[in-house]
Amino acid sequence: MSALCQFDPFGAETIECPYAFHRALRHEAPVYQVPGAGYYVVSRFADIQHVVMQPEVFSSNLMAALMAGQEGGSAMLDIRAQGHEQVDALALADPPVHTRQRKLVNKAFNVRRIAALESAIRALANRLVDAFAARGRVEWMEEFAVPLPLTVIADLVSLPRADLDRLRLWSDGGAQLFSGVNTAEDFAELNRQMADFHEYLAEQFARHCRNPAEDLMGDLVRATQDPSESLSSAEAVAILVQLVSAGNETTTSLIGAAVQRLLSEPGALASVRRDRAVLASFIEETVRLESPFYGHFRVVTRDTELGGVPLPVGARLMVLWSSGNRDDAQFEDADRFDPGRANLKSHLGFGQGIHYCIGAPLARLETRVALETLLDRLPHVRLAAENDCRHLPSAFIRRLRALHLEFDRA
Repeated sequence: MSALCQFDPFGAETIECPYAFHRALRHEAPVYQVPGAGYYVVSRFADIQHVVMQPEVFSSNLMAALMAGQEGGSAMLDIRAQGHEQVDALALADPPVHTRQRKLVNKAFNVRRIAALESAIRALANRLVDAFAARGRVEWMEEFAVPLPLTVIADLVSLPRADLDRLRLWSDGGAQLFSGVNTAEDFAELNRQMADFHEYLAEQFARHCRNPAEDLMGDLVRATQDPSESLSSAEAVAILVQLVSAGNETTTSLIGAAVQRLLSEPGALASVRRDRAVLASFIEETVRLESPFYGHFRVVTRDTELGGVPLPVGARLMVLWSSGNRDDAQFEDADRFDPGRANLKSHLGFGQGIHYCIGAPLARLETRVALETLLDRLPHVRLAAENDCRHLPSAFIRRLRALHLEFDRA
């Protein structure tokens, strides 16, 4: 009997831990049409790389495909369309639109600008720890892993910190929207939230148009005023939606996973205490094994073939970063946590190709600062007994529900 028959792709057990399902996919059906879902999943590293390196054949311009097979998907698009021009931006755009937008946003995410943020991120991390250091315990996700990246991205795009609670609500709603486990009623409510989010960012952008500063928001404003840049206000707002949503969700997931790994992998905590320099490799291996996004979608622009499977024009694919990252054909003993592996940085945790995660350097920096702050401020930190280390129910995003830590009181 096929091992795939044992799995319900949208069942609770598979969603909580999809890696056995991914292994069966790689072995039996590496390009697999998910029953009733309307799309294929691509699970082998080599096939995923083939897809992402050919954007002219496998397009990212497919908002509808994100909701493929989910009840209420058309309602989502109707709600999004109310009162807003629908445009393609960054992760959902193809060249030349993507190329033009990416060039603009790259200015804010270059290595020098990101490095300059470290002192502010470290100060924020310490302020967050100040709130619980005397208690001897903390729920790490709620009190640190969520607020740190949310505040950083809000500051980066010049949104008021007074609005962080609303941004948190919208960010969580965006994560749930793409979970794959929503009802039609869920979609209706979540899309009302997303419409509010879009409206809020449009208002913030309009406010900055009156007096643009020397920051990312100001760069976008000036680009809409410069005929040579050809950036519309609708595009600028769509870019902001993606930066704020993905910019904090990915890092929240990574910070949670990194701390859980640090405190549970044999010898990991002692290793980084001996030599902080190994943190960089530790973080890369965490990204590989705990990919914050399970995958992203593509749509086929012309009849083609992948992994021996014919794909007609219009076919929709989900390329599974999380499966490619555990492919033994690419990574020796791929399920083993090994920060010393030779090809560590070839993972797919931040994607590859033209859509490689623009915020990857920032996510790495925030995660390193988070781990260093934990090591410096929380003596004898350890996992609390009540952890079950379960994740939010999602076929798209991997984020711990909660992570309870104990430590000696400061």
